[in-house]
Amino acid sequence: MRKRLQITLNNSNRNIDIFLTLFLCFLLSMNVTGQNIQTRLSESWTNGSWQNYSLVISTYDANDYLTNTLSQQWDNTSATWVNGTQSIYTNNSDGSPNLQIFQLWDGISTWNNYQRSTYTYNLSGKVLTKVVEKWTDGNWQNFTKNTFTYDGNGYLSTNLLQIWTSGAWENSGQIVYTNNPDGTVNQEVTTTCKSGYWFNNQKVIYVYNTSGKVLNSDFFHESDGNWQSYYKGEYTYDGNGYLINRVYQLWHQYTLYDPYSGIWFNDKQMRYVIILMEL
Repeated sequence: MRKRLQITLNNSNRNIDIFLTLFLCFLLSMNVTGQNIQTRLSESWTNGSWQNYSLVISTYDANDYLTNTLSQQWDNTSATWVNGTQSIYTNNSDGSPNLQIFQLWDGISTWNNYQRSTYTYNLSGKVLTKVVEKWTDGNWQNFTKNTFTYDGNGYLSTNLLQIWTSGAWENSGQIVYTNNPDGTVNQEVTTTCKSGYWFNNQKVIYVYNTSGKVLNSDFFHESDGNWQSYYKGEYTYDGNGYLINRVYQLWHQYTLYDPYSGIWFNDKQMRYVIILMEL
């Protein structure tokens, strides 16, 4: 019996920019083990209750490799799920993605190309590059490029983001990783490049339990040459070690006459429900 996950995400209305592009590429660069995600239901807190917001459905081939992810939005008027986007994957023989085509639904009957991503790997099966192209005037054109480097132990050390500008790749941002002896990430520092100079932007520090699973993630932003705390995540696992809850909180800076200043308050929550399915 294999285990597949149905994930329910409960999100507040706040969104926080934590360099999502770089972070997603970081996830892709890791050797991910565990359960395939079959469905992911996102709900928003509205008028005192959780209500449908979005749904992601994943499809796998006979080898259990991901081939399609369909994203839908909940339409309150018709009380139905409406197509939004989809990703179509072409995989290597080991199941790693070789090509990903991202499409948008036209609202009637047609999926239209939007962007595609091409991946290369090293001999250890780790991502070396990810090149993203945008569909423009009927052709694929360069857009962004991520280049990953690893240390002598094979642990991810840097993730460089470049933008295609005037016929060449131009540096835009980078994450530098510091790893624990077991290869888990202890710290990641995000920098941005402006006019050829690199500037600190964000730092994340991770704390793990004895099983090597993340317990806390503490986010800091750079301010006047110092790191200041502004966001944190707390993770909960069941008796089998499966993630069942993530709570994110936002630090409210102290300001005069603000009753919420100087405290942590909830920003969003993700609840995971594990469903065992016979394949």
